[in-house]
Amino acid sequence: MRRTNFNYRQLAVLAARTFPLIWGLVCVAVWGCGSKPSPRLYRRSQLLMGTLVEIKVVTDHQEKADRALEAALGEIKRIEELMSRSRPESEIWKINHSAGRPAAISRELASLLEDARKIGESSAGAFDVSIGALSLLWGFEEGNRSVPPTPSELAQASRQVDYRKIELLSGPQVVIPPRMRLDLGAIAKGYAVDCAINTLQSYGLTGALVDAGGDIRVIGRRADGKRWHIGLQNSRDRDKISATIRLADQAIVTSGDYERYFIYQGVRYHHILDPKTGYPARDCQSVTVLANTAAKADAWATAIFVSGLEKGAELASKVSDIEVVIVDITGKIHYLSPALEGRLQIAQEGSG
Repeated sequence: MRRTNFNYRQLAVLAARTFPLIWGLVCVAVWGCGSKPSPRLYRRSQLLMGTLVEIKVVTDHQEKADRALEAALGEIKRIEELMSRSRPESEIWKINHSAGRPAAISRELASLLEDARKIGESSAGAFDVSIGALSLLWGFEEGNRSVPPTPSELAQASRQVDYRKIELLSGPQVVIPPRMRLDLGAIAKGYAVDCAINTLQSYGLTGALVDAGGDIRVIGRRADGKRWHIGLQNSRDRDKISATIRLADQAIVTSGDYERYFIYQGVRYHHILDPKTGYPARDCQSVTVLANTAAKADAWATAIFVSGLEKGAELASKVSDIEVVIVDITGKIHYLSPALEGRLQIAQEGSG
């Protein structure tokens, strides 16, 4: 039998050289051995501004996610307390109850009212934040009406609506005529979404989604690196989607006749009111607007819905930095911005 002679010194040197390499490979395979953790999706939701607010963030640090999510929800709550027409501590409530006299306001609210005035002018009054008297009369937010107001009631309330009579003064201060009531419902929620996004970015987050009852804005991408996948709700079946689109660094808002409404004698009465007639706007089922901010998308979705099919399509083609989908009362797409062709995926019939 042949005997093998071991050189123990050489074996020891080989083991000393090889063991760290093998152990390092094991560490990487099993534990990651200190490598940077992969980004994950963290989310939180809360009832705010009369709707369910959901926020999603992408990060590899749970503690950062927790702090950012809490701060972003707190920012939306702050905007609700600032701009609610039903909270006595809000600036809007104080303006409405000081009608006829100057009311001191924050620079933040003054800036938003100025933006609202510009959209009111650009839309020929289809967007009007002085619509509060009509909103209160119809009572959609409170859900306390199942019969339309009388023509005389509508005529009286309509006389209090005219955004051109809102005076912004230095200070800043604002003056509205007696009996006028401001209602920022068609822009405040989008603005709150923007404020939440700004808060998340201040925490260094580059991937996030904020959804306040359909007012949505995204930044960056999902944890898997893909664009955010957004579904547009079917106007007549809340369990289905009518189309989908993928977004990054954009806002999307839909105004529809299915959000708050009642049926009376076979007619649908919904909350998107025409400031000129006092009645719900009639031509559209929904209008979806994409823009760089949720406030802009929110306001223009209402303005185009109220403007109707032809005037709305004209506005959609003229306003810069927005993309629009107009769905007519039969549920068919009446207008689609050229930039959305190929991006908007229409759902198959019967898909949920």
